Amino acid sequence: MIYSLYGYRHSRLLDHVPALPAHLKSLAPATMILAAVVWWVAPHPWSLIVPILMLIAISFYALHAIDRRAA
Repeated sequence: MIYSLYGYRHSRLLDHVPALPAHLKSLAPATMILAAVVWWVAPHPWSLIVPILMLIAISFYALHAIDRRAA
């Protein structure tokens, strides 16, 4: 964890990462919380599959929103 935080704060590539659109800044934490709730509540195979699919979907949506904004 210490290595990750140090690397994040001292990364040379951080300046080149585009900022998230405003609506994604609130949607991303909400999706992570919802994924954690689904993981806790859902029966076994779905408790693993649904949160992973939710996080993959928000990742693709974020990439699409950033690409659309850059164009």
